Formats: sequence, C-alpha cells, structure tokens
Amino acid sequence: MDIQQYISSGIIETYVLGMATGDEARELELLCEQYPEIKAALASCEADMEQYATLNAIEPPAEMKDLIWAVIQQEDTKTNELLSAVEATVQAPVTTPNTVAFEPKAEMKRSSPFRTLMAAAAVIALIASVALNAYLMNKSKQTEQEMVAMKSEQQKMLAANKSYQEALDHSNNMLLNPAMKSMVLAGVGSHTGANAMLLWDTKSKEVYLSLKDMPPPPAGKQYQLWAIVDGKPVDAGMYALNSKDAMQKMKVIPNAQMFAITIEKEGGSPTPTLDQMVVAGKV
Repeated sequence: MDIQQYISSGIIETYVLGMATGDEARELELLCEQYPEIKAALASCEADMEQYATLNAIEPPAEMKDLIWAVIQQEDTKTNELLSAVEATVQAPVTTPNTVAFEPKAEMKRSSPFRTLMAAAAVIALIASVALNAYLMNKSKQTEQEMVAMKSEQQKMLAANKSYQEALDHSNNMLLNPAMKSMVLAGVGSHTGANAMLLWDTKSKEVYLSLKDMPPPPAGKQYQLWAIVDGKPVDAGMYALNSKDAMQKMKVIPNAQMFAITIEKEGGSPTPTLDQMVVAGKV
C-alpha cells in the first residue's frame, strides 16, 4: 500500500470534517491501527482543525447583557404596578350589612416579592433562550459556510496536486524514454546566464521545450524556437505565454543540427532576428 498517496488523497480531511462514508471511516480507522504514519497524519489534521476552530471562535455580542437587563427592568416595573393595584384593591375595606371589613392575609403580602422574582426569572430565561438560539443559529450558519469553503479549498488543492503529479509523471516518462534526447540550450552574447531545456524524440520527432530558468520576455514580445536544418532556420514554434505547462510541446522537427531561441514580436516572425538570439545548442 502506498501510505503517502493514501494520506494525500484527502480522505483524512474528509473524515475529520465528518463527510466520510461509513466504509471510508471504517477503512481509515483500521489503517490507523496498522500504520503509525496514517494515525499520526489523522492526529495532526484533527489538531489543525481544532486550532482553526479556536482561532475563529466568536464571543456572544456584548450588547446582549444590556438588552436582557433592560427587559428585566421593564418587566419588573410592570409587575410592581400590577401587584400594587392588586394589594390596594384587597386592602380596601368592603362592608355590607352582613359582613365585616376584610384584611389581606400576611401570606399574600409575603408572596409578592417571590412572584416578582419568579417573573424576573421567567423573563431572564425567555430573553436568554431567544438570544442563545439566535447566537447558535448564526454560529451554525457561519460554521457551515466555513466548512463549505474549506471543502472547496481542499478540492482545489487536490485537483492542483493531481494535475501537478500528472505533469511530473509525464516529464519523468519522457526523460526515461530511451528515444528521447535531451539537451541544454546555453545563453549567447549578453544572455550568458540564461539556459533552456529541450527534449527531442528521435522516433516521433516531437520537440518539448522548458524555459523555467529564463526571465519573461519584454512586453509585446515572445520567445520563438528555431531548428537549424542544413544551415537554414526552420520555425519550431512559439513558447506560449502564461501557460501552466513548464514543458511545452513545440512543432515536429524531422531533422536538425542545432536549436536556438530568439525574442520576437508576439505571434512570431517568419525569420529569426539574429541580434535577439538568447540561447542555442547543438544536437
């Protein structure tokens, strides 16, 4: 089993994010018991995720406390007014021919503060519940958005890594091909520090060129490859600007004694500008 390939496949991140299928989760847990490297990679990913969540934690809004107390004071005022009205009504003597004045029981008076506290507690619980639900809902939406963004970024990284690996494998296969002839085109004139890598398949006659060690051409200019055939320059193609491929496929050249690169106007020239030759090399 290729452990490093498994680690870089993205299944560990998917598992930590809770997006792995049941089979994927069971497979990963089993492999963690067999391979310490996978177990260590899982622990590292979990630690990174925990650190990210800690760094991006959101505290409850500071104004929540003022809001709760404002509502409590308002409700307490209403409760006191209501209790005062009730007590005034109860304390007023009521007489009829067959009754005597009624005095409120002490238990009712003693129970008023208790009812006030209960009302305040109910208000606090209600406001806190609403505020907490709003906070948790907002936090949940934010976390969901962050998870989606992380998943998208992970997929981009995996795609970029796959593309890079494919390009690397292609380059390695070309270099290992016994029919592939490689040569370095060295700097000429004032361009002594420049060099380019050229691969020429002696069977298919395909030509590949890499200019990763050369500076970008001036604005409005482009590098053009030339094959010197029987002492005459033959256009071998333009090196594409802003291409993601460092090793670019050029024109098929059946035969050549030498290759050279010049700086030409963007789009190319039918004949090379000799005083703009940058690198050259014999086959």
